[in-house]
Amino acid sequence: MNTTRLAPSSLARRARADESVARLYLAFVGLVIGAAAVAWLAGSLYRSHVGDHPIDASILLPVYRPLLNPKPVERFTFLLLASLMPVVAFFCALKSRGSPAYSLLYALKATISAAVGVAFFVPFAEFGFDVSLLTGTTPSGAHHFLLLCGVVVVAALTCLPPIKASIRSTRIPSTISGWLLFASSAMLQIAAWRILNVNSITEGNTWWMSMDAVTYSVSQVVGGRTLLADLPSQYGLFPEFVAPVLRFFGLSIFSFSALFAAMQIVSLGTVYWVAQRSLRHPLFKIGFGVALVMITYETCLFLLGIPELYFQYWPVRFFWPAVSVLAFFLYAKKPTIRRAALISLIGSIGSLWNADSGVMVALAFGALLLAKWSALFFRDKQNSSRERRAILLKLWLHIAIFAMVATTAVLYLTLKADRSLHWTWLVGYQRLFYGLGFMMLPLPLRASPWMAVLGVYLLGILTAASTWRHSPRSRSADVLLYTCLLGIGLFVYYEGRSHILNLITVSWPALLAASLMADRLVRATAAGILNRIFVAPAAVAGGVMLLCGLAFAQGIPALASSAKSTIAQWSIPASPVVHDEVAFISSNTKRGDACVILSKRQGLYYASLHLVSPLIGPGYMETLTVADRDAMIAQLNEHKFDCVFVGQGGSTPDLGVDLLSALPSYRVIRSNSLQTMVQLMPK
Repeated sequence: MNTTRLAPSSLARRARADESVARLYLAFVGLVIGAAAVAWLAGSLYRSHVGDHPIDASILLPVYRPLLNPKPVERFTFLLLASLMPVVAFFCALKSRGSPAYSLLYALKATISAAVGVAFFVPFAEFGFDVSLLTGTTPSGAHHFLLLCGVVVVAALTCLPPIKASIRSTRIPSTISGWLLFASSAMLQIAAWRILNVNSITEGNTWWMSMDAVTYSVSQVVGGRTLLADLPSQYGLFPEFVAPVLRFFGLSIFSFSALFAAMQIVSLGTVYWVAQRSLRHPLFKIGFGVALVMITYETCLFLLGIPELYFQYWPVRFFWPAVSVLAFFLYAKKPTIRRAALISLIGSIGSLWNADSGVMVALAFGALLLAKWSALFFRDKQNSSRERRAILLKLWLHIAIFAMVATTAVLYLTLKADRSLHWTWLVGYQRLFYGLGFMMLPLPLRASPWMAVLGVYLLGILTAASTWRHSPRSRSADVLLYTCLLGIGLFVYYEGRSHILNLITVSWPALLAASLMADRLVRATAAGILNRIFVAPAAVAGGVMLLCGLAFAQGIPALASSAKSTIAQWSIPASPVVHDEVAFISSNTKRGDACVILSKRQGLYYASLHLVSPLIGPGYMETLTVADRDAMIAQLNEHKFDCVFVGQGGSTPDLGVDLLSALPSYRVIRSNSLQTMVQLMPK
């Protein structure tokens, strides 16, 4: 009896839901086409405006000059679209009124949904966690099969007719299973190669190219020096934050890596906690954690046989954006002034810690507050006036907290330093990379995962704005929009260095946003609210997640073997050269000495032996310009330091000059047994 009465109402509700999603997909397709046209027009006009301007490469060291690849037209076009398209998408969805006839949409919905699904599937069709990531060529079709299986499996699951009760009944078991899988995956990854000691150091590039640049600045600040006064830091002011902790526990390679491993657990845990509280479908609740571990902390690169210790992003650039996701989730749940201030504080501290990613937290939260104010203004101007005033208060508080934290940091550094601060060091490296085009790589313009990630953010903004049009206080829409805004900000930084590994590095917000949207679609189709044809994009998201899980499962033996080897060889030096150089420096110095070390692995030696450099300026790996190199040599010749170590052969830093010849006021007094390092004294 009741079924007959409710059937027309249910059909009307489903028709409205189908219509809303179809309209959303139409807007997405239209915005993509419009963005392509705008990009072409803007690029053409800007290219004719800038012309060809020669780049002065002579300011860089000779070894770096071939790496210049400026792309002013691409960068201008991309930044223009990245700034305008989210705003256009948001207000288009927010202001849309009315819709075409449902009969027309019913005829178009299958085509629209399939088109959106294909738009996301095609870029990943040739994507796999194998050597093709580095070579650009596909050795086999194995990962095609894995991804196809993932899409088929997820599509099959979502096409089954489960009821809400079945999803609810599996919520607790799936939550427990998800946490167990996530925790075990993260701990296995950390045990495999993230916890280190001085015996772990080898002659491999990752130690002197990646890790050394981070450990040098940390070792110097722990030793009592001050950033911006004594030395610059390419990766932000984070050494000033971690130095007190490392002083308390004692600086070593072990304590350094253990601290960063703890930050890894906290940062990954906060993102996964938000996902667990936001996702409902068991497949996404269980699969998200393993997928998150797979795409973060260079796990995929390790499984290719390259244990990359890129602490510059993991966790330096990742920590505060990840923590901000949890802080914003709590704010969305209860949007009080206190919780808003906490996010503002996180964004301010994160900006000082590392401006490349921390500023994006501050900008994302500020942009969301403006978007929320706009949504309330367009939705209900009269009844929401009090709430809009509260949002404006949060915006002013957001700006004030940022200003106060920045002022406090300036006062702290000024009082701590014994000389004036070099403010140009704050942006010096960014000017080199983006001003000269140093180490830039072009953004792929074909169908590629880069475009798919951008598409996720665009679709997420449309979805959030569409939800706000009916419910401006929707918590799920708030979390989705913040994730997309944060993801766009983190993505923009790597536009110029468009390597696939950089894309994987900044894709974690896209994974979260895609999972949130896919989970919502799957549950809506399971409940009969939406036609099942609209689950196509969700199937792709689930397929990518399953691909990450399968790739991680295949790598478990390698991770377990590495963890076992790390424990078994903890007290055995991995490199005779490194062991001999450490012993050589240690036998001729004492803790706290001011010594110049000009060698690969410079920062690692300072951290392991508790030494401090007397030089003013960047460390070896952060010395990119001729001016910095000449200033370093001038200081050595002028001050005639009593403790100087210089690498020889494979340990020699490539500064474009013969260091021994450039230091005529010094003489060699001894060398290590393997002849890879010498000690100098003034003549």
